[in-house]
Amino acid sequence: MPTDGAQDALANRRVTAIFDEPLDPATVSGASATLSVVGGGAVAATVGYDEGSATVIIDPDLDLNWDVEYEARLTTAITDRAGNPLAADVVWSFRTRDTATICDVATSSTEFAQGTSSGLIISEIDSSDAGGQLRLQARLDDTFDAPTLSPIWDATNPEGYTPVITD
Repeated sequence: MPTDGAQDALANRRVTAIFDEPLDPATVSGASATLSVVGGGAVAATVGYDEGSATVIIDPDLDLNWDVEYEARLTTAITDRAGNPLAADVVWSFRTRDTATICDVATSSTEFAQGTSSGLIISEIDSSDAGGQLRLQARLDDTFDAPTLSPIWDATNPEGYTPVITD
């Protein structure tokens, strides 16, 4: 994620690749999994591997730039647990959206289930065809008792996006 050829990737997302078998975590590194600007330089990022989902994660240190084409590359240095390398480098490219996402004010935790506005900032709205996600940025005094939304809110969890509530 994003997929090869995507034209509306969000600038503050991790780049991921899911495998159908476990990899040797020692072979997944910043040298074997890279992100770069097409025709430009490398993007500083932390590279990791989630063993539970067999997912390589490239997490850029800063948000990506808007309206820029990026290339992700996984090299043949990555092997499965038996030591078999990728048959060839896996390379895909995507472009970030041409403009920043919308910021809007939605609701406080008190009024969250009612969907009324009182100050909770929606810092990101993904209105792309595959989107429909909101990133809610709570105020310091807002509290949430559970990582769920009232049935009034239509919430989905597309592949690659996991709801996270932090304090």
